[in-house]
Amino acid sequence: MRSRRSEAPVQSTASVANTPLTHRGVRVRASMTPKITQPKPFTFESRDKAALASRERRVAAELETRIKLANSFRAQPMPVGPPDPLPSPRPISLTAAASPNLQTRKRAVQRRAFEDMLAAKRASLDKKLEAMRKEKEERENEEIKELRRALVHKPEPIRAYKPVEPPLRRPLTRLRSANLPVSGS
Repeated sequence: MRSRRSEAPVQSTASVANTPLTHRGVRVRASMTPKITQPKPFTFESRDKAALASRERRVAAELETRIKLANSFRAQPMPVGPPDPLPSPRPISLTAAASPNLQTRKRAVQRRAFEDMLAAKRASLDKKLEAMRKEKEERENEEIKELRRALVHKPEPIRAYKPVEPPLRRPLTRLRSANLPVSGS
């Protein structure tokens, strides 16, 4: 870090005059006498009079601007005076009320046809289900009959077999070793 002395001094062209600072300490008041409030009668009259006067001035200014606007030229001048009365309403003759064109009868016929179709579908479905139930019941009965027939014992005659002969009583064979000639002795 460089020191400030080693830097080149910058010379300014404007000169600043040295002005001594004045002492600005605690201010001392010249007069320490307090201000005394003088009592006055309390009324709203002056305030009411001022409000009434300002209201009258505003009304007069508004009236003046209206007169200026009424007297100034316009392509469609402003109406002066009360507005035109509204036209009297014409009596409206009552017409005979036409009954609304309801689709109740047509819808009732359509609904009846729809319900008949549903009833026919249900009846045919019930017939099919009843036929299937009867067919299944008959099949089960047939299966039970076949099973019962198969389970019934059928007597068969005693079969004839050739008689079993007891084996002959002979003495057991005695073992004898073979005397085979041995060569070279």
